[in-house]
Amino acid sequence: MKLFQSPYADDMLRHPLFHLDVRAVSWAWPPRRFWQYSRRILLVVHVAIFLLWALLSVLDAANNPFGPADYRFAQYFLVNNVNFFYFVMFVAIAANTLLDFRSLQLGLKTINGEITAGRWDLLRLTALHERGIVRAKHAGARLRVWRITMVIVSARLATVTIGLFATLVAPYLFTGENVITEGLLDSFIQEPLPMLIVLLIGAVTAAVYVVEPFWRMQAMTALGMALSAHIQNAALGMLAAVGGMVAVWLLQVIVVITLVLILGVVLGSLLAPVMIYASSPLGATMYILFACVVTALTIYGFYSLLEILSLVRVLRRIDKAH
Repeated sequence: MKLFQSPYADDMLRHPLFHLDVRAVSWAWPPRRFWQYSRRILLVVHVAIFLLWALLSVLDAANNPFGPADYRFAQYFLVNNVNFFYFVMFVAIAANTLLDFRSLQLGLKTINGEITAGRWDLLRLTALHERGIVRAKHAGARLRVWRITMVIVSARLATVTIGLFATLVAPYLFTGENVITEGLLDSFIQEPLPMLIVLLIGAVTAAVYVVEPFWRMQAMTALGMALSAHIQNAALGMLAAVGGMVAVWLLQVIVVITLVLILGVVLGSLLAPVMIYASSPLGATMYILFACVVTALTIYGFYSLLEILSLVRVLRRIDKAH
């Protein structure tokens, strides 16, 4: 699994099965329209969240109990901004539930759908390679769930971009000052290297937060295909999809707990004396950067492994069916 992979990757349009799937999705044909539609979703979601934030900010400034000359005016405005973006962030993360279910649902229709339509035996008689068939069906499933994935990714990106604007720029427009920006500038002057590391930590965290739905969608559609290859009954397939979704969530909880124990308890306790008595925050920021990178690689590795194992199960199932 690549860091970011379009359904059109690896020149899928040359494969007749993917060509058949993409022709059934009007907004995705031709590929140029697919990218235009994706950019349109990105723009619409950004504009919607920005307008909502701007409206709430104006109402907030109008109903602020403190006068513009009062320093508490800026604090009140900043706290409400942070609460708004926490809410948007929570909604964007909670939308993973819908993304998981939709990805599994569409993945279930790949192999099972061909069998139900009576086309599977015909596919096995063609000269198409089995691995190519699996890749094409996986790309077709990803294409069908692309729209909801783009909405979630756009909401997450809007949370980051508009959040930065609301935190670093907007306070000057509403209050005439910004203690956060001034504090950051002072910190850069005093400790430039630790602050650069803090920016890198923020960049890595934001990148993973934005791109994670793509990884999740690729893995969950592959899991849906694995279930589709083993279960032909539609009702049992949906029950298995719900069970698979819950199992993935439980595995993620276990991975998170393991990371916290290793990075936070074990490694953190070993490095705590060094970081506490250090005269510079460089050691602490380096430790946080290391933990951030390890967490990012673990998230990517989890989804990558789930996708690979699921597609391997599909191929093995096909081999046994011969």
